[in-house]
Amino acid sequence: MIVLRTKGSSLPIKISIKINIQEEEPNIKYYLGEDKKEFEEIRDFLFEVKDKYITLLENKYNQKENIRFLYGKQFRSIMKHIESNYKIDPFLRYILNNTDNTIPIYEGFKAIKRNATDYINQQELYNENSLDGISTYINSLFTSNHKTLQDHYDRMKIVSSKYDKGIHLNTCKNNSMEEHIIDLFWNQTGQLPIAQNVLITNEETSSKEIQDFCHRAILCNYNTLFVVEINI
Repeated sequence: MIVLRTKGSSLPIKISIKINIQEEEPNIKYYLGEDKKEFEEIRDFLFEVKDKYITLLENKYNQKENIRFLYGKQFRSIMKHIESNYKIDPFLRYILNNTDNTIPIYEGFKAIKRNATDYINQQELYNENSLDGISTYINSLFTSNHKTLQDHYDRMKIVSSKYDKGIHLNTCKNNSMEEHIIDLFWNQTGQLPIAQNVLITNEETSSKEIQDFCHRAILCNYNTLFVVEINI
């Protein structure tokens, strides 16, 4: 049985496969939720869900600056936190860039309204409401902790006249990429790098993570430094 909810999707869709091996030829049945379906129907449904979700998310990235901080399973973590007592204090500190555990994190507004109850047939509405709810929550999280997105971006603002707003390629000149990134941030911003502004790729990095990071960097309205470490 596969439950997409636990794999990072915002949709709690249950897909199950039942195999009867007591016959000469195993009998395989596929279920989407509680409904029996042909395998091709489930496959086509998942492709449709994926395409619609990516389109909706791209629209939200353009409209709502604060959700650009998140990608992949982070959306699901926020939803679980809003819906229940699921604790994500370290994650909230990541969003607020608060690494000092002695400083308390004040809770954001957790109420969320969602009109879709039939997730399979109303997945577009469910996703729309979920992403709006996540955006509202992150806004309230910043407000409750007396921070703004501009506070974050101004901290990483490029102060060197060498770099204008745009995309620049750098070759590592140090013994390690990590040292080079630290030097780059220190020289261009006067600050050490923070998690939201750096993406270090490896063989496990998904194309979705790269896509989300590019939205965050390219759509940013400030001359803020973002760095992608490409390991070949």
